[in-house]
Amino acid sequence: MEEETPREKNTCTAIELSFLLAIISLSLYLGYGNAAGHAIAHDFPVAYLASDAFQHQTRAQGLLDAGNYRYEAFYNMRGYPDVVGFYMPVMYHLTAQISLLSGLASYDAIQLMVFFTVIPIIALAYFMVRGFNRNAALIGLGFVPLIFSQGSYSGFLWGHWPSLLSQAFLVCALWSFLNIHEEGMTLLAGLFFAASVLTHTSEAIFLALFIFIYALVLFLKKEMGIAMIKKFAGAFALTAAITIYFMVIFKTAWFDTQGSSYMSLRPEPVWLGGPTFYLQYFGLFIPFLIMGIVAAVLFWKKKNAKFLYPSLFLLAAGCTNYIGFGMRAFTLRFNWPVYLGGLLGLGLYLTAKAAYRKWDIKHSMALAIAILIPVTGLVSIPYVASYQQVSGSITDPYHWQAYEWIAENTPKDAAIYFLYSEHYEQDAVMRNSRRFHALATLDSVRSAMNDMALRRTLHTEVPGDTGGGLIQRTGFMRYATREDNRSNMIDVCTFDYIVVDIVTRSDALTAYNRLFLQQLLKNENNKIVLQNEVLAIVQNTNKSVACMPDEVEIENG
Repeated sequence: MEEETPREKNTCTAIELSFLLAIISLSLYLGYGNAAGHAIAHDFPVAYLASDAFQHQTRAQGLLDAGNYRYEAFYNMRGYPDVVGFYMPVMYHLTAQISLLSGLASYDAIQLMVFFTVIPIIALAYFMVRGFNRNAALIGLGFVPLIFSQGSYSGFLWGHWPSLLSQAFLVCALWSFLNIHEEGMTLLAGLFFAASVLTHTSEAIFLALFIFIYALVLFLKKEMGIAMIKKFAGAFALTAAITIYFMVIFKTAWFDTQGSSYMSLRPEPVWLGGPTFYLQYFGLFIPFLIMGIVAAVLFWKKKNAKFLYPSLFLLAAGCTNYIGFGMRAFTLRFNWPVYLGGLLGLGLYLTAKAAYRKWDIKHSMALAIAILIPVTGLVSIPYVASYQQVSGSITDPYHWQAYEWIAENTPKDAAIYFLYSEHYEQDAVMRNSRRFHALATLDSVRSAMNDMALRRTLHTEVPGDTGGGLIQRTGFMRYATREDNRSNMIDVCTFDYIVVDIVTRSDALTAYNRLFLQQLLKNENNKIVLQNEVLAIVQNTNKSVACMPDEVEIENG
């Protein structure tokens, strides 16, 4: 393979930078712009398509409410006020800072931040591959918009946000470790490693594995001297010092409760947890990917081949689902179009260079633009994935009005009961009421409907983020999990406010809920405090008496 001159490697031309910025801008326009309606501030959350997105948004809102993350917000934890903040905190602190500085609502601030993670990921992935070959890096940019294709887009829309932000820090750390011999890079390597740990540990584990392999390669190439060992050790020491407090919490909240799930040792060829990116989505370009992989392996001893190591590693890491890493591997794949773009570009460049010896960066940019045509969906090519426009949200202005009204107009200790509706199936959205809340289950309401009865005692779910075990502080750096079983048969009349959806996707459920509302309003202690086109909020002003009979038979017709 023909080497570029030192000047070509070290000089990033204006046209090259402009092309990189154009690709980043195009990706943000397609991914964030179209999904968010080309607006940064919204009246309610848009492009929130799963409960996990609201899980992270409400955790950030809890930090904003409290001013710190010592404890989780009680409304996220089934009403418990003393659950230690157990999720890795960087994303929530950054969201709070963006919200306070910009005036954006938490739901806009966190979403903006996550979509903007593509900027450092695209830029640094480009410059890493460029460190080996500029043409390969330029051609690889043509595949970047595939991060918003049918598989990868779900990471941004469904709420895999800690992984995406941690991957941004992962890429920054990879860049830092590859350049750790330079002045100041030890500090950056340690900081970015710590940031990855304190955002989402799975990516940090992969990063640690890469560092080990990279150090081994340096040793085999006789480049791991005492000075280099000190730099690596310094970065690790800084990471350990920054993360030790939360790693103790992590052990109790996650490893002790879910440790076995981190590596099941069972192959998982397809992710049952949702869409992700698969190699076959590259379609007709797969032969060039294989060629790029083979070339990168063969070139491993070349002076600047280290800049291809991250691409090879992230390909391998994304395939560890076959040895039991499951979800941890599948979430890495959200950015595969960026991570593997350089390998695709290398394969295409070697092919083009063999066919046309005078190939230069102008031709590489032209080829990247040609690739963008099918990738962005302008022209459909069989077996090649393309950008997929998505819009909408699992919430709406009417429900959002209810959540905001409850948060702003009810006592902090008010208890909110939601009569079942399809809207609440993604239950983390209800945490935006910022109050203790419970939800009648579908089975209990369906049973009452089948029995033609309105019942005030229903099987009820008390939603909350219990994945970390509801841990409590028991001493200095000591924590324990709490036993909890709040979901049970619960009397609606023990709640201060009852939310009833009067428009649902089911005619039968709509009719039932309206009858339930009418029955509530027969009691003079109950009054509507908010009503809009799709729901009503009823205040139970006297919980010492029954707000409705135990059971009311529904008359036919």
